[in-house]
Amino acid sequence: MRERYELAKPMSSINDYLFEHETQPVELIKVPAILTSINSKISQLFSSSLVPQQADLLGKVLSNIFPNATVNWNKSLMGQTFLAQVEDTLICLHDPEQPCDLKKFKKDGWKVLVCNDEDLTFPRRLERQIRQIQRSGKMSETV
Repeated sequence: MRERYELAKPMSSINDYLFEHETQPVELIKVPAILTSINSKISQLFSSSLVPQQADLLGKVLSNIFPNATVNWNKSLMGQTFLAQVEDTLICLHDPEQPCDLKKFKKDGWKVLVCNDEDLTFPRRLERQIRQIQRSGKMSETV
């Protein structure tokens, strides 16, 4: 007995699909203010998790010193913006136009490291400075 082979019918084309499934017109929907607020908070959280380009080496140093901690980047606290915050340590870039009030943060229990752009290019220097303020609990300012 011989089997008969037939050509399969071609699948319907995209045009047939579009005719069968008419597209619905797009309607603009007003987004409630709470969703906008939630989205802005999510974007702030996401932006604080991105490592700034100049702090790439700092990110590696921090992940070495604090392996299980979360690093928050570009953290604003009491009107001051810090490059990074991890656990109870704040890292600030030296800015002569906007000096950091170290005593105010020390009083609140923060350990603050103030470094310059050059420090960010030397990971061993950064690690030494961070470990030093972790041990002593004092503020550190390098200019």
